Amino acid sequence: NADDAINFGAELATTVKPVEGLTADVRFGWLETKFLNFTSSAIRPVPNSTESFRLIFDYNNNQLPNAPRFKVSGGIEYALDLERFGRITPRYDVTW
Repeated sequence: NADDAINFGAELATTVKPVEGLTADVRFGWLETKFLNFTSSAIRPVPNSTESFRLIFDYNNNQLPNAPRFKVSGGIEYALDLERFGRITPRYDVTW
């Protein structure tokens, strides 16, 4: 529901193949996010009264939710050649 937000960042990735069939990769990501124009309001009743008041919530300059500033991930896999039966490639991935 925000009127305006900004997102920018960068990602670095590298892949190495130290031996035949073995591949390892590592990725690092950096993300900056910020609400530029986001306010919300709610009307609350006054206890023991027929009146109410409006609350204003200002989220400007807050980081966007579910947008982590840093991310590191990687994986390793090894291709097993099964000759005429094809190939099996087990892989293990991690993310932080």
